[in-house]
Amino acid sequence: MSLQLNFDDTLSGTVSSADEGWIAYLDADRSVFGTVKTNPYAGTFTLAIPGRAGDTNLPAGDGFIYATVSQQGAITASVGMSDGQALSVSSAISKDGRWPFFLDFGSSYKGMIMGWIQFSNNAPLSPVGGDLFWIKEGGKTGYYNGGFTNSFIPAAGSTYVVPASGKRGVAMTNALVVLADGNLRQPLTNSLIVTAWNQLQMLTTAGNMQLYFDPSSARLNGSFDHPATRQGGVRIRGIYVRGENQFHGYFLGTNQSGSVNLRAK
Repeated sequence: MSLQLNFDDTLSGTVSSADEGWIAYLDADRSVFGTVKTNPYAGTFTLAIPGRAGDTNLPAGDGFIYATVSQQGAITASVGMSDGQALSVSSAISKDGRWPFFLDFGSSYKGMIMGWIQFSNNAPLSPVGGDLFWIKEGGKTGYYNGGFTNSFIPAAGSTYVVPASGKRGVAMTNALVVLADGNLRQPLTNSLIVTAWNQLQMLTTAGNMQLYFDPSSARLNGSFDHPATRQGGVRIRGIYVRGENQFHGYFLGTNQSGSVNLRAK
């Protein structure tokens, strides 16, 4: 191992094995925010982790992240992976707005997702994102137990502001929701209205679909009856990304993850 302490609040270096012939590069930032230094990245953010549409060997559904950055630079986040895992993570943000995102899935799922997520600032609709790497070993429980490596996943999102009581939290009225993949033979589409009180009123109900939006957490929840597998009450999970004015999410079919997209009509 070789480490270099730099004079710009960063640490760099390498870890290598001469016997096995590999080298890995290290990159770290010092946590500098506290009670005195103002943190320009403090706020709440939502991000989508997009799936791979049409690829039965990888999750097609979109995962999501709900992250809060404190004035002291601490990050707490809840993560919904599109293979059904619900996880949480804590970390810190650098002075340049970088988040070293890393999640270990534990012994049951045996895998991880990692990457650098870059914040710009906490201004309205301020973008945030970065490429993530998702690895799952084979032979484990859950969906896609054959294992996979999903590289360069372009996670992206923006700031999210919880609306005041009685105020609209979504910038759309007439909307369309589309479910695809996840063992569906063809996409399942419904029309709906987003009311001023953040209720999702279904105008069509293909698959007996029902949807609910929680503006306090930006979460989309719901259910539908899967027309191909004939399974009733399949759960829908997702999140609102304000910068895109869209909901991204997923559902689980028999052995595949499907995508959920709700957008203005």
